[in-house]
Amino acid sequence: MKVLKKTFKIIFLSNLAVVATLILLPAIVITGEAELLNQFVHYISKE
Repeated sequence: MKVLKKTFKIIFLSNLAVVATLILLPAIVITGEAELLNQFVHYISKE
């Protein structure tokens, strides 16, 4: 059960990352803030 919960959390986090990327990407492109993208990627890889 614990393994299942951990797997679910990983799937949930990865889905959240995809959704957040889709939301943030247009904003990043519009503002041209590559630094924001770098920080976001760093945060996701740190999780």
